[in-house]
Amino acid sequence: MCDALHPSKCILILSYRGASHQNAAVRCTTAKLLNELVFRIGCDKVFNMHKEIRDRLILTGANLLMEGSLETRNHTKELFKQLSIHSQYQKLLLDIIPSNVYRNIEKALKSIR
Repeated sequence: MCDALHPSKCILILSYRGASHQNAAVRCTTAKLLNELVFRIGCDKVFNMHKEIRDRLILTGANLLMEGSLETRNHTKELFKQLSIHSQYQKLLLDIIPSNVYRNIEKALKSIR
């Protein structure tokens, strides 16, 4: 699916359907697919995407970072590690992620660097 669809469409589908799915294996696969997608298109293209899609990706990543499954968190940490090389990374995180969620994931985000 991720190879055939446009990255923006893929991000929206995965964030609205996969990340909020009831099954933990589906959420883990969603994190893996989002990580692979960011790796494939690169962090510069992610930060140049439409604001709604870029924000949705970062919010979904933040929610997946609070997941109970270690594998899901590891895939999501890898996603944020790829995004962290961009110059606007920290500013966008603080702007997009609500403060109560950011406090919960701050330790995990700091361990990435």
